[in-house]
Amino acid sequence: MNVEEKIKELKDEIKNTQKNKATEKHIGLLKAKIARLREQKEKRSGKRAKSRGVRKKGDATCAVCGPPSVGKSTLINRITDVESKVADYEFTTLEVIEGMLLHKGAYIQILDTPGLIEGASKGKGKGREILSSLRASDLLIIMLDPASVDMKKEIEKELYDSGIRLDRRKPQIKVEKTDRGGIEVTGYDDKEFVKDIARESGILNARIIMGKDVDTEGVVDFFSKNVQYTKGLWILNKIDDREIRAGGFDMQISAKFGRNIEKLKDVIFEKLELMRVYTDKNDPMILRKGDAVRDFCRKIHRDFEENFKRARVWGSSVRYGGQLVGLGHILDDGDLIRLEAKG
Repeated sequence: MNVEEKIKELKDEIKNTQKNKATEKHIGLLKAKIARLREQKEKRSGKRAKSRGVRKKGDATCAVCGPPSVGKSTLINRITDVESKVADYEFTTLEVIEGMLLHKGAYIQILDTPGLIEGASKGKGKGREILSSLRASDLLIIMLDPASVDMKKEIEKELYDSGIRLDRRKPQIKVEKTDRGGIEVTGYDDKEFVKDIARESGILNARIIMGKDVDTEGVVDFFSKNVQYTKGLWILNKIDDREIRAGGFDMQISAKFGRNIEKLKDVIFEKLELMRVYTDKNDPMILRKGDAVRDFCRKIHRDFEENFKRARVWGSSVRYGGQLVGLGHILDDGDLIRLEAKG
């Protein structure tokens, strides 16, 4: 029995297993076995997808994906500095095309990807290359139009099957590998289940510390090398006159006529959790929400952290303007900072 046949056999077993509380761990173990077999298959065939030479640039990377001919290229042309080919027939975009959106001082790389079709997670229609680009992105803009609204669940399934987990936090699990002693699990009721999943991923000796609220699916996903946690933004395009009733979308736009495009740029900035921190200059330094003075220093040059003495900050992160802070001080959007070096 070859790898593909083994995967099919395991999938059939999942399909024929009644899903309830008593069987969820068994199903989880089957999914872990499938993930392991897929990794082995890709490694042996040498077909592990690469993102077609597209390198991440700027302060963040977004990929626009969705079925063919929903207006992805029109949106790219509207919000970036690139000209992406547009036509009324499917599969106009055949390769990943990159452009740059400049918004609120942030340089945001936008990737225009070929149409995502059913079977993409299995490699159909350059699916592996497309999905590799999506996994490398900080934000997925998933676009549909009124004619393709019914494909939403299909797109969700393709993304899920490819290992992309939209708007989910990575499970709080810590693995400390050891030389011997087998696997020790703390903080989880069904320790044997965690051990089984860990062994499927190739871990034989380790201390595994489980965080709070980790469910069965979270355990399986954590130990799968193919799972990527990414933010998602669902867009309904071609709303040229007025919005329509359609659940599950964050925004409705018209890329052709520019409807809600400026609002979309703001939402992209917010979804990426970017923030602007200023010096005496007009151009801001772009950081991520939750970043501290230390991150600001590192983004300039590592010497700034090594020679750091203190900083003065003006803005919403301090109690009063010009407050003295250290490297661990958490900054807010719009803060102004002045660094003082040793000596």
